[in-house]
Amino acid sequence: MYYRPIFFWKFLLKFDLDWALFLVNTLLVVIGYWMAHLDPSFFVFLKWSRIVLLTLSIVRLRLIGLPGSSPSYLLPLIVWLLLYVPSTLLSQDPTQGFTGLVSLAYFLYYLHLFFRHMASRHTDRQNCYILLEIFRFCYFLPVALYFFQRPGLLNHNIYGQTDLGLASNNFGWAASFYFLLTIDRLQNFPYNRLYSFLDILSLPLAAYLVLISGSRSAVLAVTVCLTVWLINSRSRSIPMHLLLLTGGLLVYLLLANGQELALNRKGGVGMMDRASKEARFPLWTSLTKKMVNKPQMLLFGVGYGHIHAWMPRPAKGIRPEPLAHPHNTFLMVLWEGGALCFLWFISLFVILPLWNYLRIDAKCLCFPLHPFIISCFDHQMGAGQFLAFPLFGTIFYYLYLTKRKKI
Repeated sequence: MYYRPIFFWKFLLKFDLDWALFLVNTLLVVIGYWMAHLDPSFFVFLKWSRIVLLTLSIVRLRLIGLPGSSPSYLLPLIVWLLLYVPSTLLSQDPTQGFTGLVSLAYFLYYLHLFFRHMASRHTDRQNCYILLEIFRFCYFLPVALYFFQRPGLLNHNIYGQTDLGLASNNFGWAASFYFLLTIDRLQNFPYNRLYSFLDILSLPLAAYLVLISGSRSAVLAVTVCLTVWLINSRSRSIPMHLLLLTGGLLVYLLLANGQELALNRKGGVGMMDRASKEARFPLWTSLTKKMVNKPQMLLFGVGYGHIHAWMPRPAKGIRPEPLAHPHNTFLMVLWEGGALCFLWFISLFVILPLWNYLRIDAKCLCFPLHPFIISCFDHQMGAGQFLAFPLFGTIFYYLYLTKRKKI
């Protein structure tokens, strides 16, 4: 497990164009979140730039050609997307639904081509390392941005929107993801002492930002990822595992019930969540009851991109319109596509990649679980979502693993 790794930037200097395009695609999403509230016109430019870049990436991969012997998950992907069609056709605005569905298909088709190509071009160890370093670089930017600008988190509204455009949850998710990625880099791909020392110094800063952001999902993700990793590692110290799990859950409960102490926030977070109808579990329960009362909707869904019409309206003075989504990627698949669509997606694109991770990499990597956990508390379905590339990149990476038994 402890081998001398390839050097990330030297590898890119050799101009592996496909990995470089993947890096820029991911980077544009992070920068887009930063610019969305600061300069809307530049955000639109970034959005169209990402579309053009995805198109160029797909064209390049098609021109290169794909190996015929590699396993293909394109057919299951097509079946999953087709399961959205009946409910989307019968929805209130089929044009909007199909536009979003085509956009999602475009994004997933690119990832399918990319990871299938990379599985044949490089070793799994190389792909894992480059993927880890790309995510580390992209999601370190919000961490660095916070410590350079020091915005006030959670001071302006329920989302914690800052004067930097990014919300407090974005800082928490980026910092927690960077924290886990850096641990994996130190454990599996060590550099010389100077680089390792700099990485170790960055860990307390990332952990601090996770806590000060008030993101309960980020704390939960770090806790679960490290616990699973330690349980599967060679260290079988049960007291250490219990201490980590208990400590992480305690921090989670403290943030859930008294964030104003850590964040200097005036209003109680739980109270504002309930007033804005943003409390996760009551929101999911409310939507589930609506679906159960109409079994045909539970079976076929409400159509892609139409869940917002079923969202509860917040109390007066919080926000004028209903919430846009239920803050859960997987439940969105259930409510928009129906039970069959949900079961197909979970079986092939959640359980199978996670099974490959637990079987192959759980002893040495902790970061792959992070985007799955965060997706249980937010919407990541689409190329422009904050953690869409980590979530679906991890899914396709583990779908296209070849012969690797360990890193």
